[in-house]
Amino acid sequence: MLLARGPRERHTAWLAVALAAIAVGCGLALAPQASAQEVTFDRAFGDFVDTNGSSGVFDNCTTASGCQTGTPSAIAGGLTTPQKVAVDSQGRILVAEKTPNRVSRFTVSGDGTVTFDRAFGVGVNGGATFENCTTASGCQSGAASSAAGGLNRPLGVAVDQQDRILISEENNNRVSRFDVAGDGAVTFDRAFGLGVATGEAAFESCTTASGCRAGQSSGSAGGLKKPSGVAVDAQNRVLAVDTQNNRVSRFDVAGDGTVTFDRAFGVGVDTGAAAFESCTAASGCQAGMGSGIAGALYSPSGLAVDAQNRIVASEQYNF
Repeated sequence: MLLARGPRERHTAWLAVALAAIAVGCGLALAPQASAQEVTFDRAFGDFVDTNGSSGVFDNCTTASGCQTGTPSAIAGGLTTPQKVAVDSQGRILVAEKTPNRVSRFTVSGDGTVTFDRAFGVGVNGGATFENCTTASGCQSGAASSAAGGLNRPLGVAVDQQDRILISEENNNRVSRFDVAGDGAVTFDRAFGLGVATGEAAFESCTTASGCRAGQSSGSAGGLKKPSGVAVDAQNRVLAVDTQNNRVSRFDVAGDGTVTFDRAFGVGVDTGAAAFESCTAASGCQAGMGSGIAGALYSPSGLAVDAQNRIVASEQYNF
């Protein structure tokens, strides 16, 4: 998945996703793979992406219909500053929207047509708590919130083996996880990071019952500092791009859903030496060095796990 941005993350940034990823404005583009070598454009979707459409209306566009930059919008199906994307086991597309502080989900029919399903976050349906909104209910921007189920600049999105949705939150310094019911309704499960439940300088999970708060910006074991991406490996472990700590952190997930910090890796994360290292809660952790030496991560932002369970990270400043 590729994120295409203009200067200073303009609101009309085109995001690409897919059946084979291809960059296209405030909408998403699907591109079927015609052969092992060839990629062709299929469609884009968002608010007013079809040249024959109307502003304030979600639609699909194709080469035949004509496409244009989508309108930044908080309507049902609209997208504003879309960031990273993921696909769940039902083939539904999830999009993290940074400044509306919500995640939008879209269904894909057999003929490839994309329809808006729902968005979720605090206040997306006009209230003051965690909500789902649909086309029928109407949608609006979510409120930036550190409460249970709240999102504050969500950047990364992933789906685990139980189809739970994981969101990395840049300004809350935590990862939030959401359950999905059989009817598609999304509910908040937990968030994890440093001090997210009590405010103490320790790795914690929080729930609706315990109450949640923003995590502490920290380089200690389990801490996160401006996390920008998230992924899940073959063992269902959660990997988070710890952008301003110049490292990747990994978390174990127990059968009952409990999350514990496993390790972080990058240059100097254990001893501070100019070498690639891993650190654990037992050894203690610190921020990694942003450098160009082997194994270094310099402001990492993107994250994926390949078919061999190898971890792939993109770095903003090592070009």
